[in-house]
Amino acid sequence: MAMPEFHELHDRRQKTRVVLVVLALLCFSFFVGGIAFYSDFFATPVSQGSTVTLGIVFTALVIVALLLLEFVYILVTDKTLEPLRQKVMDKIAEQGIDRV
Repeated sequence: MAMPEFHELHDRRQKTRVVLVVLALLCFSFFVGGIAFYSDFFATPVSQGSTVTLGIVFTALVIVALLLLEFVYILVTDKTLEPLRQKVMDKIAEQGIDRV
C-alpha cells in the first residue's frame, strides 16, 4: 500500500512489540539466570523461621512485572495504535478499497 498512515501504523506496532518482547525476555532471563547461578540466595528465607523464600518473592515480582508490561501494551494500543488503525480504515473506506 502506498498509504503513509499504514506504514506508520506498521512501524509503530513493530517498535512497540519489539520493545515489550525484549523487556519481557530480559525479565525472564535475569530471573532464570539468577536462579541458575545464585540458587542459594533464592533459597534464603524472607525472615527467620519463614517458609517463604526469596525465590517465591522474586517469582511474584516477575509476574507483576509482566502484568505491568501487558498493561503498558494495552495503554499504548488504546492511545496511539487504535486511533491510527481507525484512520487507516477510514481512508481505505474513502478510497473504496475492499479488505483483503
